Amino acid sequence: MIRAAQVARAQWQRAGTWLEVERAEYRLALCWLAAGDPALALQHARACDAIVRENGSLPLELFFAAEALCLPARALGDSACDAAAVATARRAFDALPLDDQAWCRATLDRLNAS
Repeated sequence: MIRAAQVARAQWQRAGTWLEVERAEYRLALCWLAAGDPALALQHARACDAIVRENGSLPLELFFAAEALCLPARALGDSACDAAAVATARRAFDALPLDDQAWCRATLDRLNAS
């Protein structure tokens, strides 16, 4: 899983745009979290977030970058990072069109649960 995500990230760096690279960082964050390494997950989440912010902070991308930040921060017990990420996710969610809000609601609810 991790190797596949790493290869995808490298290939998107060569052939994609910032959007694909950012999403590959998101995927790496979630893979490392699933593999039990929240510290490495947080590094990739921060890279994802930085790419989004460097490219205009599109609400949908910002929403998922916030999710990627929140989950490993929560696993590490970093309540300040967790709370900041949840707040960012809420603001980004509010800026989404209603059709995107519909399919993002479950993610927001999960982030708000803790």
